Amino acid sequence: MKKRLLLFSGIIILASLTTPALMAFDAKKQDRKITITLSEQDWNVVLQGLSELPLKISQPVYGAIMQQAQAQLAPPQKAKADSTTAKPKKP
Repeated sequence: MKKRLLLFSGIIILASLTTPALMAFDAKKQDRKITITLSEQDWNVVLQGLSELPLKISQPVYGAIMQQAQAQLAPPQKAKADSTTAKPKKP
């Protein structure tokens, strides 16, 4: 009986964590930005965990992480010389 109660309690807790009404944040806190630095491997674990949640809940966060990661991991672009400001080569 104790094991069933514990299992039932665990299911209730998990269900409450995924309920959109309980996941709603205070409107003032939604605009706050937090910077977290993790290794690429750790971010992959976070993304894998997000993929286990329903898409309507996890997709906005997943997309934001991917967008920021791609911007940071992209190779730096070389600056192209503007033809109007480039100095002519001396012979």
